[in-house]
Amino acid sequence: MQKDESRKLILDTMESMLEVQLRSVRRLKKDIAQNREQERTSPQKRTSLSDLCIDILTSEGRPLHLDTLVELLKQRFERSTDRDSLASALAKKARRNEYLTRVAPGTYTLQNKPQE
Repeated sequence: MQKDESRKLILDTMESMLEVQLRSVRRLKKDIAQNREQERTSPQKRTSLSDLCIDILTSEGRPLHLDTLVELLKQRFERSTDRDSLASALAKKARRNEYLTRVAPGTYTLQNKPQE
């Protein structure tokens, strides 16, 4: 009789352990599925138009007018924008002295780096 009770106790313990392990595995599978879903639905981070304009001004190495920047954005990065929106964004950066300087109406260039 003692032997049967010991077997039952061992089997009950094993069953409990397996149930806990199974719940853990199912939870992990659910977490993996949720992470995959989030990766698929999370938007890709886009580079701002003003950052793209800074790239263009860097590569051109000269001041450019807004109309030229709008055209180069379309050609190089396949990004279309409203001229007024771009003018507002670049003017804001120029006012804050962030990378850009306005050299003429609607014309921007990169700031000179401070001399060391």
